[in-house]
Parts: sequence; structure tokens; C-alpha cells
Amino acid sequence: IWILQSNNVDVLDKLGCKFWDEWKMQDGTIGKAYGYQIAQETFGQKSQLHYVINELKNNPNSRRIMTEIWIPNELSEMALTPCVHLTQWSVIGNKLYLEVRQRSCDVALGLVANVFQYSVLHKLVALECGLEPAEIIWNIHNMHIYDRHYDKLVEQVNRETFEPAKIKINNFKSIFDFKPDDVEILDYKYGEKVSYEVAI
Repeated sequence: IWILQSNNVDVLDKLGCKFWDEWKMQDGTIGKAYGYQIAQETFGQKSQLHYVINELKNNPNSRRIMTEIWIPNELSEMALTPCVHLTQWSVIGNKLYLEVRQRSCDVALGLVANVFQYSVLHKLVALECGLEPAEIIWNIHNMHIYDRHYDKLVEQVNRETFEPAKIKINNFKSIFDFKPDDVEILDYKYGEKVSYEVAI
């Protein structure tokens, strides 16, 4: 929701999320990254998200239903260049497919967070457009494990595994009125928390 609505780290702090604190700039934002780019007017639509929704509803066979936040002439004004930078959406029958392009992925910290974020987004866009969420196709160019994370990751992957949790969206009216509390995670089972140091 933050990426859809803002690039201000202080907004996240109010939600108790410290995910972006390491990259907070003097003005309280992460610069012209993520939410700033999603908010840009696109083909006459208010934002890239508005454009995607409009196309899925009115032109679902389009091959141009995309968002892109890797903007070359503004990369130097971003606190962090985007890791997940592109989405492309396709409708087949009544099913909505999402393709995600990620240039760089920190397995310990980024992968799980990114997959969860875009799983929620996929469900929200499908609900908004009256479609059934289908597969997510995920392309990662550079997937890496930092030395300082290695031992903990080995320990973590050797632990007991559980059935995947399910994501449920409650009180849905519109993707543009969505609140974080509307996401319910069902049947989520987990072991002892593993904490990883952010590698900058």
C-alpha cells in the first residue's frame, strides 16, 4: 500500500514498519523511487496503477499493461535504485496473470517480502477488475545470499516446513481505498524468528 501511495518513510514509521529506514533521505522520503514513479500520470491516467486498472477493465487484450519504475534519468535521485522494477499483466479468459521483473534479490530479506507484497497486489488488482488471480511469473536476474546471512539461512531452510498460508482480503471496496488491516493471513504457521542484518 505504501508503494502505491507514497515514497515517504515517515508514513511507514506510523505503521510500525522499519523496512526502509536505512534509505531514508533528509526530506523523509526515498527520493524519486518506487511510489514516486508509480504516481506518475500514464497515458492520461492519474497514475501507473490507474492505467493498469483502466486497461484491464477496458482493453484486456493489450500487450502494454505494465508498470515500470526503472527510470534512467532519475536513478541518481533515488535513495535506492529499484530492485523489483517492472510488472506486466495479462488476462486469459477470466484469469489475471502477473509477471514480475526483479533486477536484484537479497534472498534472506528481500525475497519473502517481495513475493508477499506482489501476491497481495495481484489479489487486489484481480478483485478491482472482477478477475480470478492466476499464476505469478517471477523473473530474477541476480539472486544472491550475503556472507553474513549464509549460516542463518542454512539453519532456516533445514527447519521443519509448514503448509503455505493463505492471503484473504476483507472489506474490499476499491484498490484505491485499500487499508493494510484489510489483509488477513490464514493458517500461518512458523518457527522461531530469524533476524538478518541489512546489507547495504
